[in-house]
Amino acid sequence: MAEKVVADHVTDARWDDAASRLEVAMTDRLGKPVTLSIGRGAISALAALTARYDAAAAGGELTKIPQGFAIGHGRYEPLVLLRFENEAPYGLSSELALQLGEALVDEAAEIGERRYPARQ
Repeated sequence: MAEKVVADHVTDARWDDAASRLEVAMTDRLGKPVTLSIGRGAISALAALTARYDAAAAGGELTKIPQGFAIGHGRYEPLVLLRFENEAPYGLSSELALQLGEALVDEAAEIGERRYPARQ
């Protein structure tokens, strides 16, 4: 396992065109410098992780907004299946699925009538 560096301050950051990497200079609590060379894939992963954990540290998780969903039924059990994107499906009883459907319709109607403040 690599040595753990406890970075407290970012002192510089620059894009290395030749290597297509982000170079980030940091220092630890004692001022010892360390430079990270981060590739494009790692940059995307770190951006998602920092947003997630920054929101958690601020007191709550970010809202997940799926791009798609699927509805189906159980093959061997009387369940309504609800899946968002590529996550594992939720198995709902028919009664719970009806309650969920009604609640979604009610909430969608309320949001459609609500006026939100304009963003600047």
